[in-house]
Amino acid sequence: NWGEKALKPYESIAEVARLGAEIQEAIVVWHIATDILLAKLGKLTVRIEQQDVLDLDVGAIKAISQFMMFLLVKRPAMLPGLAQIKLYQRTEETLAKEWGDAAAADKLAPTLKPPASWIHSVCTMFMEQLRCGGPNSDPRLQRREKLAKWLYEHMPELDEHGKSSRVRFGIQLARRLYEREKTEKDSLQIVLALWTDILVFTANRCSRESHAKQLSRGGELTTLIWLMTEHRHRHEESG
Repeated sequence: NWGEKALKPYESIAEVARLGAEIQEAIVVWHIATDILLAKLGKLTVRIEQQDVLDLDVGAIKAISQFMMFLLVKRPAMLPGLAQIKLYQRTEETLAKEWGDAAAADKLAPTLKPPASWIHSVCTMFMEQLRCGGPNSDPRLQRREKLAKWLYEHMPELDEHGKSSRVRFGIQLARRLYEREKTEKDSLQIVLALWTDILVFTANRCSRESHAKQLSRGGELTTLIWLMTEHRHRHEESG
């Protein structure tokens, strides 16, 4: 299953990682947790070219996290299982409500324009980067950072009915990762390993028909990974 191998050495993180959940839900939860963790570490809005060499993992984390959200919203056929359009729409509704609460709490409501969509903004920026190769920085990203920090500091893990949501799962996971970072200094490596695991998992669980259709449109990163793993397995079998 996705994530089990990557998180096996980290029991405290695996406890809140949503292992066993559908891959679409996992992508949403881990994307939210990733944004919050990077925001708390002051790395969400930093351009790749401004980062220290030791922060190269951050660039890889951002790239895979945004790419997986892009597939979820724009290329759902490239993910295993049924398309979960409602999943990210409901998550966006929750985030929009929390943004309103954050603006009111900050007493900056007139100056804080709510993001049209946290998740959709990720996909928009990803498309802009594909077309222009530009850095991942614009006002939407700054609003995501502000909301991410507010969620970490103020949003409880359960709502008034004692229920959790994907947003709250993401916050709980981000808090666990951030607390670990204070002592172990390895949270970014854990997140990168997890996203890499998800990337390979989705590449190998996507249907052959979807891979073939996408190849006719120019291909996709997950299709390249699938072809590489297929080649490796056949080489091992023949050897």
